[in-house]
Amino acid sequence: MGEATSRTPPGRASPWDAVIADPRDPAAKLVYADWLLEAGDPHGAWIVLQLRGGSSAERVALLAQMNRRLFGSERPPGIQTAWREGFLSTLRIGGEGGAVGARLHKVLGERAARMLHTLIVACVGPSDEVESVVDALCATGPHPTLRHLSLIQGSEPVRLGWHATLEPGPGLAQRLGALWHLAAAVPGLQDLELVSGSVEVAPFSLPRLRALTIRGELTDTLLAQLQLLDAPRLQTLRLLGGAPELDSLLQPLLVLPGLEGLETLVLRRIVRLDAILPVLLRAPLASGLRCLDLSLCRLDPDAEARTCEALAAGALPGLAWLAPWRELSVGAQVTLRELGIQRVAGWREDLRLHELDGGSELDRV
Repeated sequence: MGEATSRTPPGRASPWDAVIADPRDPAAKLVYADWLLEAGDPHGAWIVLQLRGGSSAERVALLAQMNRRLFGSERPPGIQTAWREGFLSTLRIGGEGGAVGARLHKVLGERAARMLHTLIVACVGPSDEVESVVDALCATGPHPTLRHLSLIQGSEPVRLGWHATLEPGPGLAQRLGALWHLAAAVPGLQDLELVSGSVEVAPFSLPRLRALTIRGELTDTLLAQLQLLDAPRLQTLRLLGGAPELDSLLQPLLVLPGLEGLETLVLRRIVRLDAILPVLLRAPLASGLRCLDLSLCRLDPDAEARTCEALAAGALPGLAWLAPWRELSVGAQVTLRELGIQRVAGWREDLRLHELDGGSELDRV
């Protein structure tokens, strides 16, 4: 059975309109659920069960019905979900077979998916699938509740916790200028992740973006493009692919005025860290930085000593957490302790549960 269609008299707000007006109001969802139940729509029973509880048997049966509606199967391959108050909250979609954009377009067209909070899309087919995913978001938007978006282009899956990321593949070098349209389609987007062996992005503007993660080799083209990024609220920048001998291009990025609000900076596998750290310590963003991850980088002893002297002299005054470079010396460890800077194993962040949905349960469908 498909979704119930509205029979609300002209001029009166429908129960669905009330849900859209305040997605956090459970009372509005219960009114909408009653309306669905009157129309014989099982989505209404699913909303009631998630808000008021029910038996395990009811949960299994209703979840199977919702999966058939959204994905065409009770246990669709390549799909992982989390539900909250009767609506899809987290979706990971991908797998073999391609046509991810078309599958996503169908799912996002359902009202049960209109409260989506986290979307992870893994494309293992042609490289233009990523663009089709962006097209699907734009065609079915706006998606005002969507906060976290991960676009992955790769080949062989690697399991990291529940989050199946992919080994770097052909690249995201197609026309990601479509990212310009995301600001309208996903107006509340706060966290964007791009994963590939090679990432290229046209200049784009995401005014509410707070975190940007790029897992792919840092090329000169990418670093030049990032200097044109318009994200005035950006607080977290993660560059996780390494930069072979690109310190001359990474340095201008670190001193951009637009990064002055940065609180967390993650730089992984940076070859010339000894050339980059002095720039970072003097950059405008230094005063607000609270978390710095330089794990999987190397720093020679002389550069490490100069860095510790700068930290002791007041560089990075707000720094509270540091995931240090490899082979941290005893002297550097003492300096960090005296400054009250807590050491963390930053590389383990890759094994986190992707900070999904406030820890809500995932249904392995």
